[in-house]
Order: sequence, then C-alpha cells, then structure tokens
Amino acid sequence: MKHLSGVLLTLIAAVLWGTVGIGVHQLQNTTSLLPEHIAFLRLGLAAPVLLIFCLKGPWMFTRQAFWPVVGIGLGHAVYCWAYFKAIPLSGVSIAVTVSLGTAPLLLALLGLVQRTLRPRMSLGLALLLGMLGLGFLTGLQVTPSGVQGILLSVLAGAGWALLIRSSEQIAHHQGQTLLIGMAFLVGSGFLLPVAPQPPQLTELPLSSWGILLYLAIAPSAVGYVLFQQGLKVITSVTAGLLSLFEPVVSILLAMLLFAERLQLLQWVGLALLLGMLVIITVKQQEKEVQVALPLD
Repeated sequence: MKHLSGVLLTLIAAVLWGTVGIGVHQLQNTTSLLPEHIAFLRLGLAAPVLLIFCLKGPWMFTRQAFWPVVGIGLGHAVYCWAYFKAIPLSGVSIAVTVSLGTAPLLLALLGLVQRTLRPRMSLGLALLLGMLGLGFLTGLQVTPSGVQGILLSVLAGAGWALLIRSSEQIAHHQGQTLLIGMAFLVGSGFLLPVAPQPPQLTELPLSSWGILLYLAIAPSAVGYVLFQQGLKVITSVTAGLLSLFEPVVSILLAMLLFAERLQLLQWVGLALLLGMLVIITVKQQEKEVQVALPLD
C-alpha cells in the first residue's frame, strides 16, 4: 500500500504541475512578463511560503543535504529556462515531448550504469509506452528552427532529471519542507539574471499577482512537497514516468477552458500513458507483496 500511496502522491503533484501552463498562458496574454520572468517569480515566491512553515522548526540541515539542495535549485532553474526558450523555436509539442521524455530515459540510464536499477522488460515497456504516448498526445510538429529547440528541450530534460535525482537523495531526510524552500531560493538565485525589472512588477494588476501566488503555492510549494513524499517509496525513474501526466492535465484543462478537442492520435496517446500507469502500479503492488511474503 505504501508504494501505491507514492504513485498517488506523485500523480497529484503532476496534476498540480499541469495547471501551470494555463496560469502562464493567462499572464503572457495580460502582462508584459516573459516566461523566464514568471519562472523566477514562481520560485522566488514559493521559497518564502515554504520557509514560513518552517519557522517553528526543527531546522534540520546537514552537509549531506547541501549538494542535493543545490541540485534541486539548479535543476529547476535549468528546466524552466531551457523549456521556455525551446517553445518558440520548436513548438510546444516538441518541447514538452523531448524535455519530459528525456528525464526518465536519463534516470533509467544512470540507474543501469550505477547498477541501482535492474534491466526489466516491464521498465522498458513502461518507458516505450510513456514516450509514444507523450508523442501522440502532444502531436509532434517540427518547426524550421526545431533543431535548436530540440537541443534546448534536451537540456530542459537534463535539468528535470537532475531535480528528480537530487530530490531522491533527500527523500528520507528530516525537515524536507525546509530543504525544498532553500532549493527554491537557490533556483531563484540562478534565474536572477533574467528577473523582471521593478517597473514591470509595480504595473501588475492584483489579478496577475493572484495567479503568481497560485503558481507559487499550489504547483510549486504543495506540488513539490507531495512529490518529495512520493519519492520516499518509489524510484526516481518511476517518478519521472509519472511526471509525464503533467501535459495530460494541461491538455484536458485546455479542452475544458478553451473548448479545444483531442484528435484521434491524442486519444491513443492518452491510452498509452494510462497503460504505462497500469504497468507501474501493478509492478509496485508485486514488489510490495514480495516484501510482505514470509521467507521459507
């Protein structure tokens, strides 16, 4: 049951992350903020929200947590910067597919090299279904400047993989909320060179600040705390695969809010992603049963 709770917590986090696109879309249409500005403000506002919850303590920070915290902050900064830069070059479809698809592949490769992950047919099938499903769902369409966009998307995927891998390293550390808050502070520091100018912030209406606060609290603060809890009982590769449901939520929200409709191949992609989820869930249940069985 613990492994299933880890899958559920990670899925909830992915659902929250899937709402980011709608918020960013609204801010871009109604303000002068660029995507990198929004990424900076998202992390910069989420950090104090998390740190406020830690005022009563305990403040648990060890030397072993230093580099994972830096890794989470750097990974998030790289992911946001490269992903937002890739969108106008390669299009949303390629950027989403390559960035989110690169991460579980890199994590699986790293696990095989470090021998922390056994090569299993179920893992390969889940990876295949996840990549195909994401590709069908987002509808691959390459633009003329797509090569540069693809390279930036790969960089974004590497940043996402670094974030997941670093998060896994502090999965059992006490005071995780404090560590995530510090990581977001580090991430906003990396994005400081692309931060918006003060006049841009003073001109923002209250409605835009409301959207920014939502992005900071729900998808960022709450989402990553849930994601961190899930990593206590699932592997980084599984977490990377489950994060592929983020664009599923974005597309479903677009259908509800903007009357967009899925094409046949997109429905096929959604079915493949659900198949991946079934494989992951069944395998997690099998592992749990094997652990619970008494040895003869």
